[in-house]
Amino acid sequence: NPPIDPWLGGRWPTARTSSATMERRRDENTLSNATKKRAAPIVGVVELSIQRDAEVTEKLPVPGSGGRGVPGATTPWADGAGAGGNLEVWAEKRAVSRSMRARPGRWRGGAPADEYAYVSCMCVKDEFRRRGVADALLRAAEKVALEWGYDCAALHVFKRNQAAIALYRGRGYEVVDDSCSPVDAILGKQRYLMVKKLR
Repeated sequence: NPPIDPWLGGRWPTARTSSATMERRRDENTLSNATKKRAAPIVGVVELSIQRDAEVTEKLPVPGSGGRGVPGATTPWADGAGAGGNLEVWAEKRAVSRSMRARPGRWRGGAPADEYAYVSCMCVKDEFRRRGVADALLRAAEKVALEWGYDCAALHVFKRNQAAIALYRGRGYEVVDDSCSPVDAILGKQRYLMVKKLR
């Protein structure tokens, strides 16, 4: 897999700046203000975050013995030390200090197994709905999650949002948890945790 586009940013060292990217940035910086005003409108956004919620992680398809992840690093961005590397040592210390179930291993893609890629938010402007924008945004988020080394993507959706549930199911997401607190049930805020395996 090629490294994540540095223009998108990202915290992993694979986000190296290529000469093509530097040239694109130089060209963009020299555009006139009139040209910049003609830029394509933003029609939707998606927010992808990395989470460490043990209640969610325990419901994910983490590989390895007992769902502890696979040993060692398998992606270029990982710390390179393999089993017992700096990320794994850090994850184990954090788990102990927070009384969390230790997950010192990794996803097959190389990310720490006690984290997961989470689609925190996605929205599309009303006039651009039903045109495939949400599908494209979700596909882009999944691509980035893979490039960051995660094997699945998770999200929450309100049970009453049937259009979103249909979209997510169409993209391969499955409901893995439909539990709800009594307060949320009274307020009509029941939601599903949906997960898609990416590799």
